[in-house]
Amino acid sequence: GIDRTTTATVTLAEPAPAAITFNLQSTNPAVATVPATRSVLAGATSFSFTVTGVTPGAADIQVSAAGYDGAQTNVSVSGNMISLGEIPDIGPQESASLPVRLALPAPAGGVTVQLESLDPAVAIVSPASVFIPAGQILPSVNPQVTGVGLGATQIRASDGASPPVYAPDSRPVTVSLAMSLTPGSVTVKALRSQLLLLTLSAPAPQNFSV
Repeated sequence: GIDRTTTATVTLAEPAPAAITFNLQSTNPAVATVPATRSVLAGATSFSFTVTGVTPGAADIQVSAAGYDGAQTNVSVSGNMISLGEIPDIGPQESASLPVRLALPAPAGGVTVQLESLDPAVAIVSPASVFIPAGQILPSVNPQVTGVGLGATQIRASDGASPPVYAPDSRPVTVSLAMSLTPGSVTVKALRSQLLLLTLSAPAPQNFSV
């Protein structure tokens, strides 16, 4: 999508015998751009680089280096994009609304946006899909992201088509707990003890310890 990035990975047939600089080129930088070069160390078997969409269209991404056969792949940049809003930090069993929108109004028949969490042990999203009617850019109701366990993951949205008609999107979500002690300050005499109350911002997940 426009102003979006994707990661391309190049796999070498054999480990690099020495440090090598590969040349990267987009045949249509008005559509998609890449870094000029990418260097790898001896022994590397692959490397990755970022492709950035600029305007709708198609471009070939070419990779070359001395002593290597060239390689290329095609990238298409679409103005049809699914966009997800920011997800605030949440606690276990807490939920947050996830805004979903299209860059352009949905065509006749509408668009079904598929949603998934890359790590359901950290967070889940429901429902698993939302429908955007023809002529609209928003669903009638936003999906909800719910914390399950402490950690971080990504929520991904796509149209489920192969190849995709709409550029997908993803957003990070962090599930965490805030802790506070009551009283906030205390003075304890020697050889005496004082009880403190620990309060969590959300219910503790299973096997949680402090």
